[in-house]
Amino acid sequence: MKSHPIRSRIPKSAIVGCALVLFATGCTSSEALPPEISVDISPVNVGVWSTDAAPLHFDLQLRNTGEEALVIQQVIIRGDTRCSFAFQGPDKEQISGKEASFIRGWYDPDSVGEDHLAIEVTSNATNYTTFVIPLCGKGVSPGTTDAEAAECAIPPADQGDCQDNYQLFPAS
Repeated sequence: MKSHPIRSRIPKSAIVGCALVLFATGCTSSEALPPEISVDISPVNVGVWSTDAAPLHFDLQLRNTGEEALVIQQVIIRGDTRCSFAFQGPDKEQISGKEASFIRGWYDPDSVGEDHLAIEVTSNATNYTTFVIPLCGKGVSPGTTDAEAAECAIPPADQGDCQDNYQLFPAS
């Protein structure tokens, strides 16, 4: 039987010793990954919606891609100057590893025009302590069929005067 040229030069005790050193120094780790936040879609464009239609409902999924718990400390909305959006949530303030939480949203424009806002989620995430999600929509006249959707942009820092439309954590 022919021996492998490399194996024949390394004593078996050296191979076992190296394996023990690698194991002892942490080649395998049981540490949980820290919390990281992501969303299913960003920016969120709700599209074109008629001013006489029932409110458009949508859910925004906040996902913890880490293994340790993601703790939501605050959610605020800024830039909703026309008060065309309403929000509720997130449904969980603490998101376990590899789990998700949802913010429910409704778009209900009263008049023709574009709407831009940003949802800011502050948490213990290691990738973004403040995660900003741009959102937009466009209100159109009833019967409009050829309107183009708005392009989402992050609005100025003002929060608008629509706080009554939001039931967010923590409650104001």
